[in-house]
Amino acid sequence: MLANPDRMFDPGARGGWLIPLTVGVAYAAGFVALGPELGLATWGVLIVLGVIHLGLAISADRLLFNPPTSAKVAFYFLLQTAICAVINYLGQGVFWLILMPLASTAAVILSRWATGIFFGILLLTFLFPFNWSRPENAIQNGLIFVCALVFVWIFTEVSVRDQQIRRDVERLARELEEANARLRESAAQAEELTRSRERNRLAREIHDSLGHYLTVVNVQLEAARALVENKGWKEAAPDLYAALEKAQTLTRSGLTDVRRSVAALRADPLGEKPFLEAVKALMADNQEAGLIVSLRQEGHAQATAPQTELALYRILQEALTNVRKHARASRADLILEYLGKSIRLTVTDNGVGFSEAENDDEKFGLRGIRERVELLQGRMEVGASPGGGVRLIVELPLEKVS
Repeated sequence: MLANPDRMFDPGARGGWLIPLTVGVAYAAGFVALGPELGLATWGVLIVLGVIHLGLAISADRLLFNPPTSAKVAFYFLLQTAICAVINYLGQGVFWLILMPLASTAAVILSRWATGIFFGILLLTFLFPFNWSRPENAIQNGLIFVCALVFVWIFTEVSVRDQQIRRDVERLARELEEANARLRESAAQAEELTRSRERNRLAREIHDSLGHYLTVVNVQLEAARALVENKGWKEAAPDLYAALEKAQTLTRSGLTDVRRSVAALRADPLGEKPFLEAVKALMADNQEAGLIVSLRQEGHAQATAPQTELALYRILQEALTNVRKHARASRADLILEYLGKSIRLTVTDNGVGFSEAENDDEKFGLRGIRERVELLQGRMEVGASPGGGVRLIVELPLEKVS
């Protein structure tokens, strides 16, 4: 009986002044057509019924929409139809215009088939006062009334669709605003995440580069102190000068690397050098610090993406620093394997190794290595080597340079 709830709206919400205007026009037309001849008592009843009808029509939003039920709707329309029938009868069919707002309200609230039935009832209400001794007049007026009902129905349908479009636009606008708010929130979160990742990356860069240089400088300074203690100042002077010069050179390099990391947020230790050449230079630095380093390459070397080469260089740098700082090793063996779709780096030392209790990412600097590997979606293994010491295996996807 009732229309789809999405279709309903308060007919008085927009253009509510039309209902009082229509009733007023109907009564004005009735007064012009009938005048005082209708009698004072009859006019009194018509006015009272008109006020009741108008009050119910204006209050339809509170009577029917909180919420609308079939019982309330049926009672409302039956009551209004009865009132209009009496008004139309007493007014000798002149007051038929007051049926139009009721027809419009029915077209909004009732389903289509219920609206059709109710329009038939309104037609009977309209024809009831006519004198059927001349049926041609009743039929003619009935056709005019039917045309008026059709016009009201079409006009109401247009209004309903317009209201639905307005509600849809308002709903879409709210959803769009909510989506924009979520998008702004997501953008802020993404920006914060990017900053956090960049801070972590910069921390790794500084840790790896500065840690490497400071470790080598510390080795040189320890060597210088040992020379002085063993040979004295005079005899140790040439070797002492060389050690201090090497420490100063490394300090300058480390300072330059840190400045590059802070200024550009992307230190590039490889520079213009090929990857293998940079690795051999790193091996030379460690050998000067007293660690024997060997390199074995397997597979055909291939040019890879800069981020992969930088990650491998930093991982190797941190691994060799760990060997010198923690392993008390004299030798480190490197294996660099090109496996077609990936590249694998294995670092093995002959040091003291570490127990499970000592296997701490923070202590041995493995967290930075692990983060680099995870960022490039690679894999990492660390454990005891067969001959003692520690073996680190890192495998990264081989992103070829086009």
